[in-house]
Amino acid sequence: MDKKHLHLKASIQAEAASGELDGLMLIKPFCARFSDLVSEPQIRWQIFNRETNGVSKSRAVVKKGGRWIIVVPRYRDWILSGER
Repeated sequence: MDKKHLHLKASIQAEAASGELDGLMLIKPFCARFSDLVSEPQIRWQIFNRETNGVSKSRAVVKKGGRWIIVVPRYRDWILSGER
């Protein structure tokens, strides 16, 4: 596992330990928290292409009330799977 993935994994584990909404984050806070790993345009591109890049199948993002919510543990698993 490379340095980028290790940092993401450690950050997500710390987030989960804090109990913040059980790993659910909106796009902007997620991008602010993990700004060294992913930008808002990158996340939005991933969501737009979710049917072909595996994001939809992984259930890493859900739409609720017109807002996209990132399921952090599933997003981490999708990233680590290497599916793009």
